[in-house]
Amino acid sequence: MSKSAMRFDPAPDEVYDLMRSVIGERFPEIRDLQPELRITILMASNGGEVFVPALKHHGTPAVAMIKRSNAEDRALDGPDILIEIDQNRWDERGERGRCAILAHELRHIEFKRDKGGVIKYDAYDRPQIKLVPDDWTLTGFRDVAEWYGEDAAEVQAVRNVVETIQAVHQLDLPFMDADSQQEAETVSMAVDEHRNGNSSVRPHNARKGQPAVAAAV
Repeated sequence: MSKSAMRFDPAPDEVYDLMRSVIGERFPEIRDLQPELRITILMASNGGEVFVPALKHHGTPAVAMIKRSNAEDRALDGPDILIEIDQNRWDERGERGRCAILAHELRHIEFKRDKGGVIKYDAYDRPQIKLVPDDWTLTGFRDVAEWYGEDAAEVQAVRNVVETIQAVHQLDLPFMDADSQQEAETVSMAVDEHRNGNSSVRPHNARKGQPAVAAAV
């Protein structure tokens, strides 16, 4: 009998400790919610295959994913939110990078409210949740970017994001440190090389033999 190498394991305590730290620092609405929001974290692995993504969102490799539990899960006293994290991508990052992964997923959470601004609760006395989309999502084809350059939607989308990041940096916001600026400049140069017909450009975070990871999911 053949077995799939794909598996999920409960996240260790240190992941939950880090999540609580991020919630305490960045998400007061989640921190102060009573009763407490139930969040379960699973670590996804793919049989030790470093270059094979354990998670995909609409076919695109993802660092992490968030799901809202349904009524059946809540009836069985399950979590309100499920977060899945690619174990390999998690292991590659330091503490700050791991905080960023958790913050990204938590940022999707928004509570439904009545006209008076009060959080709504369901039949199980659990908060009603909706998941908000990312501020930006990049998709496209490398070939199209190379063929049509600045006229391609792929190149225009990347350039818009780069310009937004650079504009934020000019405002001296704290998250745009020197490393972040360097990454933005690297992406900008990649876009310019695409526009100039250089077909050898790879995403700056992609290693040889490894697909680029979609950090927006």
